Formats: sequence, C-alpha cells, structure tokens
Amino acid sequence: MAFILLVLPLVLSLSTRSLPIRKPSLNLKDFSTVQNPENYMKNLNLLEDTQIDSDSKYITVKISVGNPSISVLTNIFFSDEYVIIPIKDEDHPSGYNMSASSTLKDVQSGINWGDIKGYMANEQVSFANFTLESQAVILANYSSRSTNNNGILGLKFTSSEINNNFIYNLYKAGKISYPVFSINLQDKEFTINNPSAEKYEKNTNFTAICSEFWAMNLSVLDSKGKKGSFYNVYLKPESEFIYGTKDKVEEYYQKVNKTGSCQEDGDAVVCDCQESDIENYQGIEFEDANGNKLSLSSKSFVDYKDGKCTFYLSAKTYGRWEIGQAVFKEYHAIFNVFTGEVVLHSFGEVSSSSFFLYVILGIVIVILLGGVALVCSKKGSKDYSKLH
Repeated sequence: MAFILLVLPLVLSLSTRSLPIRKPSLNLKDFSTVQNPENYMKNLNLLEDTQIDSDSKYITVKISVGNPSISVLTNIFFSDEYVIIPIKDEDHPSGYNMSASSTLKDVQSGINWGDIKGYMANEQVSFANFTLESQAVILANYSSRSTNNNGILGLKFTSSEINNNFIYNLYKAGKISYPVFSINLQDKEFTINNPSAEKYEKNTNFTAICSEFWAMNLSVLDSKGKKGSFYNVYLKPESEFIYGTKDKVEEYYQKVNKTGSCQEDGDAVVCDCQESDIENYQGIEFEDANGNKLSLSSKSFVDYKDGKCTFYLSAKTYGRWEIGQAVFKEYHAIFNVFTGEVVLHSFGEVSSSSFFLYVILGIVIVILLGGVALVCSKKGSKDYSKLH
C-alpha cells in the first residue's frame, strides 16, 4: 500500500503536464529517385491504405485505378482538382495501361494541362474502402517530363458547380456521409469521411472558411504582435515553403541574420547555426478578423543538418502568402470540400502525456488488484485454519 501511495502522486502530476512529442520531419531528398521502377514499387508496397508517405518533398497517398485495379502513388495538390494518372510507357513501366481496364470510358485525346499532355477520361477510382465508378481523370504522358512517376490527387476547393474533386464526387454520389478529408502528418494518415480529429479533438484549434484554392483571409503579425494588412493565405501541401510578402520576410531575416552568415539557396535561406538555435528562432503568427491566431513555430519550417539551418521561408511569390507543409507538421487538418471550412487541431503534447498516464494508471490498477487478492488470500488462509 505504501508503494501505491507513492505512485499515485506521480500519476496525478503527469495528468497536469505534458511530455514532448517528436514531430515528423519532411526530409528533403531528390524526388526524381522515384523514377527508378524498383524504388517506386518498394514505396508502393510499403504504403498502407490510409497511410501518408511524407519522406519526400511531397505528401503522398496510394489510390487504386481501373478494373482490374492498379495501385498508384499520388501527391496531394490543392492547386489542382483532377486525379492525374501517369500512362504506362517505356520509361514508366508501372504506369496505367489504357488498353487493360474495362471501366475506362469517355476518352478525349489531345489534352494539355499545364506541362502535362495526355487524355481526359472517366475511370473507376478508389481510396481505402471508398470507390467512385466514374471519376474525371487525366491520363498523363510523362515521357517528356523529368519529375517522377507519381500521379496527382487534386483536392482544390472551388465554389463552382462543376467540380472534379474526388472527395466532392464521392459525397455527391452518396458514397460518404461527410464531404471531408483530413491530413494528419503526426500519425501519417490521410482519411475520408471523418469530421473528427479524434485524439486531437480537444487540443487548441483554428477554424476558417476558405475561398478558392483553400485560401484563408488572415493578417500576418509583426515581431511585436501587431496586426497588419489582410491577405488571402493559401494552404499548399504540395509545397515545402512558406511564401510571404517581401516586407514581412525581410523583417524576419533581419533578426535571424545578425551574424551575416546566411546565404540564399534557391528559394531557401541557409544559415550557420547549432541545432538548439531552432528553438529560439521566431515563429510566424497569423490572425483572423475575430482575433483568433494561427501559430507556426520555427520547427515547422527550419531544418538542421551539419551545422546549417535551412529556412523554408521565401518572398518569391509576387507578394502573396502561401503556407506549405509547415501547417501540416503542427496541425491535424480537416477540410470540407462543400463549405470550404478548414479546422486545424494542434498536435500539441496532450496525446503523449495521456498515453503514459493510461499506462501508469493500468500499472496502479494491477498493483491494487494484486494487493486485494493478496489480502483476500491471507484472510482465506486464516479462516481455513480456524475451521480445523
């Protein structure tokens, strides 16, 4: 019993404080390595039905296409609304074979979609247990591209009645009850039809109603917390960067580059640093018209390697704000493709402490039950001796 009395205060203390969580990191590597068919198939086989691959510069999920179905790795894009599938050819042997599927229909040739050439069609598309028999797809000829084998899962929000968003069409067809999808990099899950953030539901959250392309109307706070002009701030999971206006980005780097060690590297900025410095770098904070704040810590857009800190913050977007994968490193994000609502639940540190709390509570219960059993056995032993 004395041991139990010692353990209980520890349990109570854990319930009131949090333990640190190791956040997933999006490691930068040359995504063209996926062009190797062996690497592509390895990634394809390792990715489970609802799992996210975030070990490259894209957020990638697996879908199934056609009948007989083939599995295709797709990168999540908010700047597109189509499902784009690479066609099988000599350089892309794991691509889609147009002559093999019995569910391919309404094929239109001569399609040019940005730098993609190919065909427009309707095809059966599935994710996890959800299947849409006729989804608008672009069958893309990747032979002239030097990017990768991955397709695109376009999840752009639009208020237009003509909508090719896969989630939107699932809902319209009655395949799902809620027109929502969520991106959860903490647990590396992409889900459909679940409006709950589950274990993160009670954490700090931020809600916004977005305009086209998942744009939130927000003000960027300066280093003193003062609100400035409002901008359309676009969420872009297909980007590693936070892009912002020149004045705000330059103000940020003036504080970082006090030693003059920082150099531009493409859109990124690389500075001499120690890994512990990242904790001390200022984050970026946004605020809506009602005073609700969306905060991004420096950990979400600064990476460390070999005495260098790489900042994925740039002003090279012609004066507009875009938030890339940084927001998904810090928040469980739920998107409603009908209303444009986005709900961001902070990963925080609650779930980790709760887990350890439950473990210790379980240990205490086992000890208590063991103590009760021991007392009962002793009582039973005494009673038995009295009967004799």
